[in-house]
This record gives sequence, structure tokens and C-alpha cells, in this order.
Amino acid sequence: MVTVRFANNVRLIVKPTEFSQDQVLVSVHVGNGLLALPVDAPSAAWACYGFISGGLKAIDQEDMEHAFAGILASSSFSIGEQAFQLNGVTRPADLLMQLQLLAARVSQPGFRPEAFPQTRAAFLSYLPQLEATPAGS
Repeated sequence: MVTVRFANNVRLIVKPTEFSQDQVLVSVHVGNGLLALPVDAPSAAWACYGFISGGLKAIDQEDMEHAFAGILASSSFSIGEQAFQLNGVTRPADLLMQLQLLAARVSQPGFRPEAFPQTRAAFLSYLPQLEATPAGS
């Protein structure tokens, strides 16, 4: 495993695994995650699930999928307790593209409005389940 902390406090972890041949897991942690969200007011944390669907500033998600055809590079976004997290799975041959994709997601996110209605609807349908659990109350 290789860990790099950049001058701007971004931490990059690259971890080849033995679970699957030619697979590399990449995790990027930025910011302060849940610690950065207000505790005395509602937050838009639910919207994190629409972050990836927004694509990048210069290209929407659908066009990105066409541009990345033949390249194994994925992204997911979540909010951890101490950092916002971008994760990806790739193969050694596509690692550079994977790193560039995650860096672009951090530095030039799309935040397209069309990415959020489906995310909002899914989250609203999940709320009753969340409210019925001890962790969600």
C-alpha cells in the first residue's frame, strides 16, 4: 500500500489487492467529512449520492462513459466521519487514468441539477426505513 499526503492535505491511498488479479483499489480523502457539516441545521449530505452522476464541469456523466470506453476506471463518493471520500477500482494499466478521474472529480465537479432529482427521490423513499432504526433516530 502506498499513501501520499499532498501539500494541500489531500491524502491518496493506492492499494493493490490479492483478492483479484490485476486489481487496484484507490481511495482519495479530502476535507473534513461529517465533521464539516453543521450539527445545528439540516445539511445536504443526502445529495452526495448525486455527486458522481453530475459528471465533471466540462463533461457530463454520459459523455464521460463514452470517453472512458475500454478503460477500467470507476468512482464512488461518500461522506465519512473525518473526510469526504472518493473511491475507485481499476487495473494497473489504467491506474493513471483512474487517478486523473478522481483528481478531476475533486477539482472540477459537475454539480449538474439533473443529477439530483433521482437521488432525492431515492433518499426520500429511504427515510422511513432510516427513521425505524436505532442508528437513524
